[in-house]
Order: sequence, then C-alpha cells, then structure tokens
Amino acid sequence: MLVILCIGLPCTAQFLKITEITMEGNKRTKNHIIKRELEFKVNDRLQQSQLTEILTKNELLLLSTGLFTRVSINVSEWDVDNQRIIIHITVYESPFLIPIPIFELADRNFNVWWDDHNHSFKRVNYGVKLAVLNAWGYGSRIKLSFQFGYTPKLDFSALLPFIDHNQSVRLEIGALYAKNKEVSLFNEGNKQSFVDKNEQVVFKRQRYKLGLIFRPKIAMTHILRIGYSYHWIDPELASEGNPDFFLDSRSTQQYIFAEYQLRYDKRDLRILPTKGWLASVKIYKDGFGFFDDISVTNLIPAVEYYHPIGKRFVASIGVHAKIGLERAKQPYYNYRGLGYGDNYLRGYELFVVDARDYVYGKFSLGFKTFSTTVKWPKIMLKGMRMMPVQLYLSVNYDVGYSSDPFYPENNSFTNSWLNGGGLGLNVLLYNTLQIQIEYSINHLGQKGVFLHSNTAF
Repeated sequence: MLVILCIGLPCTAQFLKITEITMEGNKRTKNHIIKRELEFKVNDRLQQSQLTEILTKNELLLLSTGLFTRVSINVSEWDVDNQRIIIHITVYESPFLIPIPIFELADRNFNVWWDDHNHSFKRVNYGVKLAVLNAWGYGSRIKLSFQFGYTPKLDFSALLPFIDHNQSVRLEIGALYAKNKEVSLFNEGNKQSFVDKNEQVVFKRQRYKLGLIFRPKIAMTHILRIGYSYHWIDPELASEGNPDFFLDSRSTQQYIFAEYQLRYDKRDLRILPTKGWLASVKIYKDGFGFFDDISVTNLIPAVEYYHPIGKRFVASIGVHAKIGLERAKQPYYNYRGLGYGDNYLRGYELFVVDARDYVYGKFSLGFKTFSTTVKWPKIMLKGMRMMPVQLYLSVNYDVGYSSDPFYPENNSFTNSWLNGGGLGLNVLLYNTLQIQIEYSINHLGQKGVFLHSNTAF
C-alpha cells in the first residue's frame, strides 16, 4: 500500500518536513477527526529512514477507530531540494447505517446453546439492531436494538461527538430494559442452573448510564461512568429457589454504580494486534448506600503484549485479574468470575467459575497464512464492496485460578488451578470484524470446537 518514493532519488537528508496533509474518501468524516488519530501533523519532521514504518503504523491507527474498512497513507509530493513532503491519506468509510437482523442465542455463547440446551430454537432471540456509525462525521456511534423472542430487550447506547476544542472529551449514554422467562438461580457442576415458570417472565432488569471519556493522548484514555440499575426476580424464586440471589430472600435490587478505567493502548491494530501492548486498570463500585441493597467494589487490572517474530509469526501474552476490595458476602446475581464475556479460559467455554478474586493468563502463537481483498458486486453496501481478509492460525494455552469463599459447593473448578488450550483459526474481515474458530481441550480432557467473535465498534 505504501510507495517508497526514494527509489531513484537522493535519500541523504535525515529529516523530512510535512508541509501539508491532504485527504480523500472521507465524505462524512471531518478532516480534523482523522488528523486527531495521527501521530504526526503539519510542520512535523519525520526521520527519512523510518518514513515507511511511520506511515504504516498510522494506517493501522486509523483502522483501529472502526470508522474505515481500508486506509492508505502515502507521500504524494516530495521536494527533494528542500526535503519537504506532502502526505496524502485515502480512506474508505464504513457504511453510515448498518441494519443487522437479530438472530441470536439466549445463552452465554453458541457452545452452551448447542451442547447444554440441544440447540433448541425456543431459546433464540430475533429482531433488528441498528448501528449508525459516524453520524455527524465526528466519530460518533449510535446503537439501538429491538429484540423479541426468548429474551425481549430494548438496548440503546450512543457515543457522542467531542465537546471540547481539543477533541479529547466526549460523552456516552446508554439504557437497557430486558425481560427473561428463565433465570440462573445458582451454579451446579460448574454450570449455571436455570429455572422457569411455565413461560412466565421471572426476571426483569433496567440499567441507565452516563459516561465521560477523556483522551488527552492517542494511546491514553480515561473513562468515568455512573448509572442506576434495577433488578426484579419472581418472589417465589427469590425466597424458595435461592435466598442468596439478592441476599436475604429479596425479590428486588437497585443501586447506583460508578466505575473508572485508565487504558494505555500501544497496539498496532486493536481488534487483531500483531505488535505493541495494552495496560489497563478499572475500579468499579455497585451501591453507595442510597438503597442499602448492595455494596461491591472490585479492582480489575489487565496487561497484554504482542511481539512479531519475523514477518508472519506473532506471539502474545495477556494477564487479567479481579480483586474484590470488599470481602463481605455478595449476592449470587452480582457474583461473577470466569466464563462471562471475554473473561474465559479456552476449553472452558461451557462452564462458569464464579469468584470474588481471580487471575488468568492467555498465551498464543499466531501464523499469518494469507491476506487478500475480496470484491463484492454492487448489490452490497458501498462501504462494504471491497472486503480485506486476513487469516491466522494459532496455538493457544490458557491458565487461571479463581477464589470463591461463598458459593463453592458442587462446583469443583473453584479454588483450583485450571488450564486448557488448543488450535485456532482467526479471520479478520473489513479490518473491523474478527471471527475465531478454536479447537480446545481442558484439564479434564474434554474437547470441543468453540466460536467467538468481536468487532472494532
């Protein structure tokens, strides 16, 4: 994608001055939003011997925003005598409106639905999700989900434009309302145990949040969120099914929550990194005494490191932990450990390991098998007609430990070291969508093929 223009030209100067940055393809995205993501600006001097590396790195920074499916940065003009250059940026924007049909599972992941619930279509949700990307050209995102079926849900979130002149502060808002026809009352055999009442709604939840995001530097982000949560469970299930669900046989729970997170992200491409590192620490508290329903405070640190080996191999290591800063007994519903979201060990996707404290490490060695671009017919959305594709094979190994002083009965995975791993196939589409297909085995010798996915937005 880069053109090395010093071929046939004298390349003796040590530094090159940027006199102008030009752009094309950004029909919606404002120029200053693109410039905000770059590590260079007009009048900067770039070391000539590192020019190709710098331009490639900044291509990946722009791709990491999720606003573009392809990016190309080149030197369009080079004043050899005065060692001045003009840098030209070409972007291909992601579609403005993406209507996504909802046909998803009510379970934690595909593997639980397939194995534990016999891939029953009664446990399927359907509807539509609307994603409005870069609505006003300021990098904003709006997501709205209308979901019906097994778990009716209305979910709204919005990342708003910058509110300051330096383009470092922005707000986010969100709201969620959901109803469930079954609820997990306890864990048994290292799995969630669900109960229902003849297709009646037995669990409801509401959540509202307001966030402030402060990004003073490209790699550094501060996130502060506050909000309100309300949960209701069928009173009979609360008193007879599990009195510890909200503690003291309560059928309702409400609380104010707050969290602060500091992230320092030096990875090259954030959705499928091949170089760099990430460090983050988050502290969150549920309950501030207003309703006397809950008081939980947790500290969650994490660090990841990616190191290229040659041109095709990349080694990675990630260490994540949770430390409960309040040691008193917590409600079962608010008590989460491994097996939820991205906090899982390979080979244990069918299980949950609740914990007050945990630590785990993830290790991988990846090999880039090929990279290409697929051209779709014009029936596709304009921003999606050219599809970059990257394919990686990987060898994986995970190890972790969880500490559960409150609900360890009949759950042998708690308070013990776990390890698993196997082989993986990672597919990156449009530089924004990652699909992982992994064959893994755990410490009991249980094997399976597991599916995971992730998006840049």
